[in-house]
Parts: sequence; structure tokens; C-alpha cells
Amino acid sequence: MKKIAFLYSNVEFKDKIEYSIRTILQNYNVSFDLFCVSDDKYDKSNYETIIYYGKKQDDIYCDIWIIESGLFSDSYLKSESLPVEVNYYNTLPIFFFDEKYNFYELKENSRFIINNDIIQTAFFFLTCYEDYVVNDYDKYGRANIEKSILYKNNLLSIPVVNMLIQYLIDLLNKYYHLDISVKPLWGDKNFASILSHDVDCISKFLPFKKELRLQLSLLIADKRPKQFCNRFFGYINKKINKRYKDPFDTFEYILKIEEKYGFKSTFYFMADNKTYMVTDKATQSIVQKIKSYNSEIGFHPGLGTSNNIEIFNKQKQLFNKYIGRNNKLGIRQHYLSFISGTTWEIQNDAGAIYDTSICYPQVAGFKAGYCLPYKVYSLSRNTVLDFWEVPLIVMEGSLLQYMKLNGDEAKIYCINLINEVEKYNGVFALLWHNSAICDEYNPFSKDLFKWIYYELSQRNCESNSCMNIINKVINNA
Repeated sequence: MKKIAFLYSNVEFKDKIEYSIRTILQNYNVSFDLFCVSDDKYDKSNYETIIYYGKKQDDIYCDIWIIESGLFSDSYLKSESLPVEVNYYNTLPIFFFDEKYNFYELKENSRFIINNDIIQTAFFFLTCYEDYVVNDYDKYGRANIEKSILYKNNLLSIPVVNMLIQYLIDLLNKYYHLDISVKPLWGDKNFASILSHDVDCISKFLPFKKELRLQLSLLIADKRPKQFCNRFFGYINKKINKRYKDPFDTFEYILKIEEKYGFKSTFYFMADNKTYMVTDKATQSIVQKIKSYNSEIGFHPGLGTSNNIEIFNKQKQLFNKYIGRNNKLGIRQHYLSFISGTTWEIQNDAGAIYDTSICYPQVAGFKAGYCLPYKVYSLSRNTVLDFWEVPLIVMEGSLLQYMKLNGDEAKIYCINLINEVEKYNGVFALLWHNSAICDEYNPFSKDLFKWIYYELSQRNCESNSCMNIINKVINNA
């Protein structure tokens, strides 16, 4: 295998530069070494291709020079470091570049100069740098989408980091004949999909005391007698007359469809004891049913856990005692709550293997600009964590509630996202709540759920649980 030397000169940001380079190349069959230009161990005669990353080239020999932009400088983690607009070069989005050069790509004889800082762009999106600096969250702990440069430029439907990485790989293969290929993470499959279900509630009705309070509130405080009557008689018919099919109890339905297609999925259970009790027989029965199908049980921490380690650990202890009972913990935060610089750190310290909360609920797509699992870099601790992020791409609520798409519109939108993932041999991470597969949630939801499972079954795709997908990536890292 031909070998690449990756040189850089910005020693102050060594860890961040090396993190970005390792991450963008981790899923390719390529041999490379990283060196600071002053490293006396570097011998250019050992390498077929040399890439240099820095502000000035001076007398450094290289085949490709990627010009370093301004993120890794005195403005780091300050508002002035944020990109304010997106430029384009042959449809390629450019977020970080050096304005003193009047080009984005220049070929000088056999050498390329790239004025498109792929290294900083990857770091910016993968670390949720924008969230950390802007620090504007709603009451659920979710970043303000209107401050997002991807949202403002209508780029959430494109995995921009994968796109930039592929640009570099194509350049290396075409002009330097390196024959770099994608690692066969999915065997003979083109891409993978993660199927998951957040179990916010196991029944339409709450435990007795909480249900009583809710119904009295509907009748007395809210003065909504029609809603009270519907809920009261529904509760009586389910709990006493046993004649009511609970619309949220779709677990058997989901598992049978997944068994039909040979899929495995992940069910994320809560342990805040608000909508269901972890100790109840009904909860335990559902958990055991899921486990009997060899699907994964994940942890769904409630509101307030994304920035409070005490609340997080209290719920985690209940989850481990009554539901999880395993050492490998996968997480998705309730409401997709995520505080950059805090949430990953809490999850990591709790011994979790991965998180899959990174997504804007308002718009399905690629918040991290990336459609593969990756190791997390902590901005608050300035280090790489032994912990993985799996960016979430589609939640049914994004399509049907926030974006207000009908069934056909949602299918077209999903097909476009799936095609993008397949293009980069990535992972299409899907969330469909068990409580959302019914007409009471949305008239299009059940048909759309069945359609997307069928669509995935017709593609050359591995559909699996999140932990199984993570294990494949770790084993090939």
C-alpha cells in the first residue's frame, strides 16, 4: 500500500489537527503518518505522496498544500472564528479559506494548492463547534437552528464533510494514483442503516395517579370536556373492559416487521418514571420481548440530564438495574437535547459507548455534516474522548410535525437523504417512536414507516442496531 505523509506546522493546535486528519481518513484503506514539519523523524523518501497543511509553504516540499485558515488561531472558540457565509467551487461548499488568495484550487505543474480548509471544516462540524460558541439553546436544551450556517444556506440535506473528504480522496487517486478505497465496513453492502425507536411512553395512558391528575387538569384547569371524555372512556375501556387497543403499543408490530426483513434495531428506554415505571410488569414484559428478538436496549435520558450529571447518573442507575443490565451503554437524549461541551462529557464519564442525539429536530438531515460514526472531540476538555457519535439523520417528527410534509413529500425527502448516505457508504440513522406508528399521531405516519422499511429492504443495505453498527466501525478502525 502506498504511503502518505501528512505534515502540519501549527504545533499549538496539534491535537485538533491530528484529530481531524485521523477522523477524515479513518474509513479509507490508506496508510499515512502525521508529522510536525520540525519533526526530525520525518524522511520524505519514505512516502509516495506528501500533503502539507499550513498557512505558508515556504521551502517545504509537498505534492498537495492545503492552506490553513483562521479557526486554529487566537480567535479559536470566539464568535469571530465562526464562518459568516458559504462560498462555492464547482458546487463544492467552502466554509474556511484564506481570503488573500484569489483561488480555491490551483495546479502548479504536479503540485496542487487547495484554498479550502478541509481540516478545520471537519473539526467545526464534527465537534458541534458552532453550538459551543453561539451557546443559544431552547428550553429543551437544543441548539438554535436559525443560527446554523447549514440551515441558513439550505445545506442540511448534504453531508458536507463527507463531500469535502471525497474531493480530497478523488484528487489523490486521480493525480497521484494512490488507489485509495473505502473500507468494506458493511461487507458487500453499499451502506448501512440504523433503525431505532425512542420509547417515550409504552401506553397512551399514564400510571394511575398521573393519569388521574392529567384528566382532572383537562376537565377543570384546561376546561376541555371533550378531550376529558375521550381520554376517560378510553382509559376505562383499556384498563377495565379490556376492549381498547392501545395505539402506542406497537412493539410487537415493529418487531415482526423487522423479523420479516431480517433487520435488528435499538429501543431507547427512559428511566425518569414519568410516563411509565421501570419496575412495572408492563415495562419489564416489553423489554424482555425486545431482547428475545436480539434487538438492542439503549438508554434514553430524560430532560435535564444533558447538562446535569447527578440527574443523569440517577436515571442511569435505575436503567441499569431494571432495564439495561449490560456494560455496553448506547444513548439518545430525550427531545434530542444536546449541550456542546457538556452532554458528551457526561455520557463519556458514565461509561457509555456511543450517543446518537446529534440532529436538528426541525429539519431532517446532516447537522454534523457527516453520515458515519466518529470519535468525539471534547471542546471543553481539549481532548479526544473514548466515545462515539452516530449522527441521527431522520426522525419521523421532523418530517411530519416540524417540516409538515405529507406522505409523498416525506418519501421524496427521505429518498434524497438515503441516496446521499449511499453515495458515501455511510450510515442512515433513523428514529421512529413506537408511539408514532398510528393515526392518532399523524395520518401518514404508519404508511410512511412501512414504506421506509420496505425501501431499505430493497437496497443493498445492512439494517442493524446502533451497537452492532458501532462494533463494525470499531473493529475496522
